[in-house]
This record gives sequence, C-alpha cells and structure tokens, in this order.
Amino acid sequence: MFMERRRALVIGMLTALIVLPAAGAPKAPALAGTPRPEAAPVAVRRAADPGPRFDPPHAVPPPAPATAPGAAEEALRAYTAAGGPRPAVVTTARAVLVGEPESLLREIAAEVEPGIDAVSRVWGEWPRRVVLFLARDRDHASALAGTQAGEFAAIASGGDRVVLAPGPFGRLSPAGRRVVLRHELAHVATRAANTPSLPGWLLEGFADYVGYRDAGIPVPVAARELAEEVRAGRSPERLPGRAAFEAHAARLPQAYEEAWLACRMIADRWGETVLVRLYGQMARDPSETTLRRVLGIGTPELTRLWREHLTATLW
Repeated sequence: MFMERRRALVIGMLTALIVLPAAGAPKAPALAGTPRPEAAPVAVRRAADPGPRFDPPHAVPPPAPATAPGAAEEALRAYTAAGGPRPAVVTTARAVLVGEPESLLREIAAEVEPGIDAVSRVWGEWPRRVVLFLARDRDHASALAGTQAGEFAAIASGGDRVVLAPGPFGRLSPAGRRVVLRHELAHVATRAANTPSLPGWLLEGFADYVGYRDAGIPVPVAARELAEEVRAGRSPERLPGRAAFEAHAARLPQAYEEAWLACRMIADRWGETVLVRLYGQMARDPSETTLRRVLGIGTPELTRLWREHLTATLW
C-alpha cells in the first residue's frame, strides 16, 4: 500500500503484517495505520491468504502439547539461510520466534499464546502452531518470505509462517501488536478452508472481526475513514469484492472497515457460530444458495441490513 495512505486506528491496528496467497490467488494489500501518539505511523501491505478449513467445529480442543519437534531448528535454518548472523530463538508451547532484537521477540512471544487461544475461541480447531520471523530489514524479509517485500512492512507467508519487520511492528503500541497478531493468526487458522472464490469481504472481514473482538476500540475510531464517508452521506452501495483489497484500490482502508463491520453485524445479529459456519460454507460454495441456507437471506437483504448497520454504528 502507498506509504502516505493511513488508517485511523489509535493503536496502529492492522498495519504490520501481510498474508501472501498461494500461487494464482488474488492479493489484498494491508493498510497504513495511525497509532497512538507514543507510536509512530506504520505503512504496511497485507495480501489475502487462502486457507481455513471448510466447516470447523466451534469447540476449542485441548491445547497442543508443544511445538512440533525440530520446529525451532528448522526455523533457525530458514532464518540464517536468508543471510546474516545467528539470531535469538524464543519458544512458547505452540510457537517458535526467531530474530532480533531478542527483547522485542520476547514481547511478541508474550502475545502469541493468548492470541492463539483467542482465535481458537472463535474458529475452533486448527493446528495452533506458528513460526514468527522478526526480520532484520526489508531485504531479509523478502528472502524469508520468498517474495519481493517492496513497500511491505511485514509479511506472513505460507503454512504457519509470519514474517515481521522490526521497525514498523516494534513501533506499535502493545494493544496494536495484540490486534495485528490476532488478525494474522486468524488467517493462519483459517488457511485450510480458504479458496480463491471466497468473497473478499468475508476473508478480510472475518480476520478483522477476530482481531478487534476483544480490543475494546470504539467502532467509529477503528473505522474513521468509513465513518467520515457515512456522515457525509456517501455510504457504500455494495459489499467489497476482491478487487477492493488490491494494492492500488482507491478506498483500501474503507474496504477493510466495510468488511469488518459486515462480519461484526452478522455475529451480532445471527451469532458468532453462524459467522464461522458462513465462512466455512462460503469457502466451498460462494453462492446465493449458501448465503440463504446459512443466514436465511440473500445478498440484497444482507446488503440492506449492512448499510443500515453502518449508519447506526458510524453516524
């Protein structure tokens, strides 16, 4: 996303990571955020990532016993293969974190385990293992991710990997890091179910829903750009499609806000379990039939309710 584009989130939310899709899948860039005064603005790009399971159970399974054997060694080899000296390695029960500085790595590690549990409470069962790389710089991030980082501040790529850029991510407030990590962990958790045909508003909106779920951020603050449009009488006419999340989309911040509020409305009106079911079933069959089977209404009625929700929430 353009460096000058900013998303108004007091904590600099949704700004430090990007999820890369499988080959051929459309990409959706991330946003730049306006963090709290003590945190510098962060410019980022995030791409849409295919992958949850189709109809996950809602119940949370027992915790995994530990990170898979050999995961730390494998992560360390991948990190050093991209160049540079041997980094610090921090492990938790379900995560391996590799990079420098170790102080920031440990701060991130403290958020990973609660984040995994937070995602599981919404999504249900998933492998619940993640490898996080704290890259030294942009070139190193590109090497780790296997793609040109360009203007990316951070990248999450493939399987259970997340690549963080130390500068932008390190400048986020603690609350900002928490929301960003949970958003991206939601993408990792749902990766097995994602398909290129999953509607963009559901793909990114669900991850935003998980990220914001327990954040306590007022909706008009988190969705400031969209709130400004709604108050000016320029409410969106339709739910954002995949193209709305492309890097050069004119209303990229608003697209994420629209998607989040659509999923938030569904969870409020039908229940969180129904939102999860809709995600899984729409990943398999993104049709009007599926929408009506799960929600009991089609796209026109859903759009009408969503637009009313925007007015009621953002006005």
